[in-house]
Amino acid sequence: MDQGRILLEPAEPFEKPEAAAPSPTRARLSGEILAGLPAAGMGLAAVAALVGRKPKDGSVRNALAGLVAAGEVDHDGSLYRPVQGAKVQTPLGSVAPLHQLDADEELARIREKFGEEAAA
Repeated sequence: MDQGRILLEPAEPFEKPEAAAPSPTRARLSGEILAGLPAAGMGLAAVAALVGRKPKDGSVRNALAGLVAAGEVDHDGSLYRPVQGAKVQTPLGSVAPLHQLDADEELARIREKFGEEAAA
């Protein structure tokens, strides 16, 4: 204010910020949910149990909301169902190793490290 007057200046137009990438937890849960969700559908509590979480866990709800928004899961009443033809994501913790392991070499390594009974 300047002597009782209000001075207004033009502002920059609003720009909607770009959506942030989903968190690693949400991405992992989304993959696990898609991989284990049966065609018959599941309720929130069953989906949470599927991924080893509690029903009130916000990460499960966020993952489901992201899957619904992406069109990979339908939310019909209280059931979540996979959309036919949706791409199943591999959970981050279950990706294949970058190198092939020779089974005999690995068995020998386990026997050397833990003893014969560990490799039985």
